[in-house]
Amino acid sequence: MDDYLLKDTEQELVRLFNAKPKKAVERISELCGGDTDKTARNIAFFFREQKDQLDLEAVGDFLSTESEKHRTSKENPK
Repeated sequence: MDDYLLKDTEQELVRLFNAKPKKAVERISELCGGDTDKTARNIAFFFREQKDQLDLEAVGDFLSTESEKHRTSKENPK
């Protein structure tokens, strides 16, 4: 992937994700300069490339929490 920006920080991000998933995703967003498309691609690539090192329970918890937040915000727009 040409715009994969995490190569130099993968191990740091794995440790951070396993401890605090939301903080790791925020860090990935920072590394992507806040670009939503680039962030989404890099997160997906990170999950795929690091799947053997990530705590899969933390991945599942993060994904389900984020999914619930998006569903709730669509049901109750401000």
